[in-house]
Amino acid sequence: MRKLVVVDDCIIVRNLVKFMIPNNDWEVICYSKPEKLLQDLETQNWDALITDYNMPGMNGYDLARLAVDRDVKVIMMTANRKVPELHPDINDLVQSLLFKPFKRNSLLGAIQALS
Repeated sequence: MRKLVVVDDCIIVRNLVKFMIPNNDWEVICYSKPEKLLQDLETQNWDALITDYNMPGMNGYDLARLAVDRDVKVIMMTANRKVPELHPDINDLVQSLLFKPFKRNSLLGAIQALS
């Protein structure tokens, strides 16, 4: 089974995303802080990362850069429509950029595109 990590500082978003993903395809692990994920990334392997952009401390963009360096595929979630302007290379960094609120079909399509 493939491992997928969800990082968002909002527990509601984490739980909602986890609920939307079929658990027969993915083992989903949730984190509230990017820094904790980075500690675990040293000892564990993940296939994909779904991260929020705007979080206290490390933002999702910086987390995505570190994940990509470890060959982890990234889907980024954000309510900030200016993220592509702030980071013109975002589409080269992440496989999908989902703008909140998004529908389950959009999330599943982004996950399916990882394969």
